[in-house]
Parts: sequence; C-alpha cells; structure tokens
Amino acid sequence: MARTKAFEEQQVLVKAQELFWKKGYHATSIADLRDYLKISKSSIYETFGNKEELFLKSLSFYLEGGQESGSTESSENISTSLFLQQFLETAIERAWSDTERKGCFAMNCTAELASHHQAEFSTRVKAILNANFEQFVENWSLYFKDQQTKGSISKEKDPKALSQFLFATLGSINMISRKAQDKQVLTNIAKTALEGILA
Repeated sequence: MARTKAFEEQQVLVKAQELFWKKGYHATSIADLRDYLKISKSSIYETFGNKEELFLKSLSFYLEGGQESGSTESSENISTSLFLQQFLETAIERAWSDTERKGCFAMNCTAELASHHQAEFSTRVKAILNANFEQFVENWSLYFKDQQTKGSISKEKDPKALSQFLFATLGSINMISRKAQDKQVLTNIAKTALEGILA
C-alpha cells in the first residue's frame, strides 16, 4: 500500500519559498529546509528531487500567485485609473508591510542566480523568470489595448511598452522598499508611473 504523505505539497512550497526568500538560495541548506519545513530530508528528496528542484518549484509557485503573474481578471467594472491605482497600492502595501524588507523574491533570484556556477540551473531560473515577464507583458498588453478601444488610454501609446513600464515600476517599488525610510517614496513612484501611463 502506498504511504500517505503527512504534508501538503503546496504548503511545503509556500514555506520553502519563505525560507529561500529570507536567506537566499546559496545560504539555505537541506538541513535548514528540513528544520523549517518540519519534514524529513528523505521526504524532500522523494517529493521534490533535491534542493534545486524544490527551489524552482517554489519560485514558479510564487510567480503564479502574485502580482508578477500579470493577471488583470479583477479589472471588470472598474475604471482604468482606479484599477491601476489599486494595483500599485497593493504592491506598495505588500512591500511596506514586510517588516523584514525582503523585496521581491523574483528580483532577488535574478540578482543571486543569474550567473550561477551551474549553467543548467541558471538557465532554468532565467527561463522561469523570462516566461513570467512575457506572460505579464502579454496580459497587460491585452488590457491596455482594450482600454484604448474604450478611450481611457491614448492610442498613441504602445500597449507592450506600457506593460513593460508597469513591470519595471513594480520592480522599482519592490527594490526601493528594501532601503526606503519613508513610504511616501514608494507612493511618489506609483503616482508618477500612473500619470505617465494615463497621460
């Protein structure tokens, strides 16, 4: 009879993400993961393969569930300006409420692992992050095109460029939140970006 797992894989991915986010990939050992996840080393290897695979799965899980996914599903029946304002305000609140000021998990991964000594692992990390970026841009490009047909975004603007700019704004908020002493700094970034998109 197959043995029933004493844990939910999604819960483990969330916890693993938390630890990798706090410590970074290199500084996190299998022993650290065992203690933090409260599962055995054998369970980690049996379920996820190894530390690299667990990291990649936790990164993918993080991107699928956050603002970085680029989902615009909640934009129905709301003005363009209000939807964008709420999107950026959510980013600010998420970054500012993090007392550890960890920034963005995805951006941290880019900085730490873009030139990882294991080329195959580095390539897989880049592929996940690049796919996420492309999905974000695709989703938001469709949104901006739709808003152009409704007259709330200038047709002179390139929807793809607007989407790339929004992604960069999100990254800036997450990065600067790590060092900013005043939340108003983040609000100013969001306000200026919003004005640029809607102008």
